[in-house]
Amino acid sequence: MISTRQQRASDNLAARTTEGAVGRYSAGFGIALGVTSLLNAILVIIKETYETAVLTAMTALTGHHWVSQGIIDLVVFLIMGIALGRIAERWQNSPGLILAWALGGPVIGAAAIASFYLK
Repeated sequence: MISTRQQRASDNLAARTTEGAVGRYSAGFGIALGVTSLLNAILVIIKETYETAVLTAMTALTGHHWVSQGIIDLVVFLIMGIALGRIAERWQNSPGLILAWALGGPVIGAAAIASFYLK
């Protein structure tokens, strides 16, 4: 039989080992968010640079280039999030890394797009 003291020690250990941990799919989709944001910025720049080829092809694909870009972004986000979620054990205890990707990707992507248009 486990004493009350041993039970409390066990509960404290369990709380400490999961404190700061992130779920597998939360980690995977957090990183996928950052990567997809960077891909989105790259796609915007490529699309605007090569209008005759890329922009025209994306418009022909769905009727509007932004719809095509949205579908590409969504597919990449879902595939990467699920794939990274399956192998995310190493990132579960690194919420700072996940936060850096989740916040850094959109910030860097937005800065890249802004600098492209403001050149």
